Amino acid sequence: GVLTPFELIKCRLQIQQQGAKQYSGPVDCLMKTVQQEGLQGLWRGNLSCLAREMPGNAAWFGAYDFLMRRVQAKYTIEKREDVPLMYS
Repeated sequence: GVLTPFELIKCRLQIQQQGAKQYSGPVDCLMKTVQQEGLQGLWRGNLSCLAREMPGNAAWFGAYDFLMRRVQAKYTIEKREDVPLMYS
């Protein structure tokens, strides 16, 4: 996805050694990555990022949907958009 390049830049900056830094900042890291690996280099690690995010997002939205259905049933609310904001 769209956030993968930002995740890559963030990770590369975080793993730098304290002494001899390879990048002076996010823009420098972005420019060096594109120069050395091309634009496709910005999506390196995309598969592992998706593998990490997909189960968590599935659990989050699954739990949200389950709880919203329970609230709707308990208070006999037909439409999800009619559920009070404090429950959503």
